[in-house]
Amino acid sequence: MRHSWVPLLFAFQAALFGQNKVQDTFRPGDGVLVKFWRYPELTDTFQIDAMGYLHLPLVGDIRAEGLGWKELEDTLEQRFARYLKEPELTLTPMFRIKVLGNVKRPGIYRTPGGLTLVDILAMAGGPAPNADLRHVRIQREGQTFIVNLEDVVEKGRTAMDIGLRSGDIVYIPESRRFFRDWRDIYFILSAAALAWSLYQGIWGGR
Repeated sequence: MRHSWVPLLFAFQAALFGQNKVQDTFRPGDGVLVKFWRYPELTDTFQIDAMGYLHLPLVGDIRAEGLGWKELEDTLEQRFARYLKEPELTLTPMFRIKVLGNVKRPGIYRTPGGLTLVDILAMAGGPAPNADLRHVRIQREGQTFIVNLEDVVEKGRTAMDIGLRSGDIVYIPESRRFFRDWRDIYFILSAAALAWSLYQGIWGGR
């Protein structure tokens, strides 16, 4: 039997997949994780300031606003090559996602695009027992999309796959259902179990 939320999910996917899966260019407030393979002491996460610049060791300020992921990565390699021998590096966009509603620790989180939506919720402490996981709202620039978390997780989609962008708001509404089926309980417990492992794995337990 097809549920009433399925058309809403398809509308969400159509609206987001019509755009690039990852935001086209960097904007002020975005973060980037720069990993140096030969110089691990330089590896760090940097934020693009209000003027659109990254402030980096050795090379100073680099204009990042308006650049795509690969374009910025190439620019960094070229600049660091003036000071380092074979400055092999990789750049990972860090999504700035605000998680609100029925989660244990609402707030703003910086997450790699490879994380799933469940991972992002786990960083916020996991959904509360009364969370409605089938009608998660993604809010962006005055628009709201509805996504079913269970469907997203079952298909193994990451934040980039479902079109999340830096600056998006993920809102978990309150469930009006008194009884829950096993899938609701499974996802709540899974998200709660991930919270500690993600905290250790991403932030190093700091």
